[in-house]
Amino acid sequence: MTLFGPLQIFGHTCIDNSFTYFANEEVQAISIPSSDFWGLLDKDPSQWSHMGRMLMRQEREQLDFLAIQVGGSLTERVMNSVHHFAALHGVRASGKGAVHLRFTQQDLAQLLQVTRQSVSKVLKAWADTGAIELRYNAIVLRNTPAADEADGRHVASAQPSAGTVRPSSDFEELGCIERALKKSPGFAVWPPAPMERLLMSSRVGHHAHTQVVSSERTENPEILIVTSGEVIAHEISHAKERHGAMLAGPGHLIGMHRTFDHRSSRRYEFHAHGHVVAIHMSTRALLDILDEWPSLWRGMIQALLRQHEAMRITLRSQLLGSLRQRIAGTVARFAALNGIRSTPDGAVRVNISQKNLSIILRSTRQAVHKELRVLVKSGVIAIEYGAIVVLDLEMLQALADA
Repeated sequence: MTLFGPLQIFGHTCIDNSFTYFANEEVQAISIPSSDFWGLLDKDPSQWSHMGRMLMRQEREQLDFLAIQVGGSLTERVMNSVHHFAALHGVRASGKGAVHLRFTQQDLAQLLQVTRQSVSKVLKAWADTGAIELRYNAIVLRNTPAADEADGRHVASAQPSAGTVRPSSDFEELGCIERALKKSPGFAVWPPAPMERLLMSSRVGHHAHTQVVSSERTENPEILIVTSGEVIAHEISHAKERHGAMLAGPGHLIGMHRTFDHRSSRRYEFHAHGHVVAIHMSTRALLDILDEWPSLWRGMIQALLRQHEAMRITLRSQLLGSLRQRIAGTVARFAALNGIRSTPDGAVRVNISQKNLSIILRSTRQAVHKELRVLVKSGVIAIEYGAIVVLDLEMLQALADA
């Protein structure tokens, strides 16, 4: 579950049609058939740039909330959720006054997949500090963190390794980069002129295990696409800790969402999980090219929306159900997205250690190991060093959905 507010667009993706949207209060909305929506933009390609920036900003906001849902203690999740939605949908009576958020405790409990009583307990303790006031169907924030203070809550990040990223100056390497980019839906139909421009500002990076591949804490973060190996996305929390949030494999485009949302106080780092090869691209150069050839925004936006939808489904699998269901759902998603078929009988190898799986699921390694042994005995997976082999993907998904 999530919350949408004024001027936000939803229903524009077709990956997962299982969502139903309910009015939280009296709502006025404009409904546009999906085909007409894209068709109107095609008639005036210059509008793709504006729409792309708006959708990417909105998608980043949704990803941030999903990270809030899966990370930290219940107190952290409640407080971060209230701050997140207050920043997006809260109403401030005066320039520096309190922020009113039309949001019931039951709504918050449903969003966080916990009981209303547990949410109420956290909110009452918070209200006792004087920071918030609880009203009927609303939460009032008396003191909201300033943007600079929010940024200051985050731990400084290691810089991505530059020693293994080399500029592309020879024709053979440029050809390899172009072939890799053409495999990505966002770049698949690019004509020669914009592609040549992009290649001039692109380079190949080779990253060793655990190395920082990309970080949103840098002054000029790059956009990159993973061509081989996997990276783990780590959220840098307010408590100055790094929490694993997501495993991303070949074809994953990193950095575009952050480019369009400078309001978010949440930051992510991407660490190599094993040896990783990635193409690093200049953010400024890519955006300039897209704006000069606005029709290219269409493929880029739709590719990023599909990628975001896949990430959202994966994060939901990490959130919902018992630990065993969350393990089954997460491993099944990673197998579908990044798995390697290792045998003729269809077994799929997922290159993730039990330690990293426990980090992503915010659990202990011992608890994850115990549940994995149960899944091994059921015959749906096998465990190898640094990997999980899925023997029956359909049954594993059924266990997640049970």
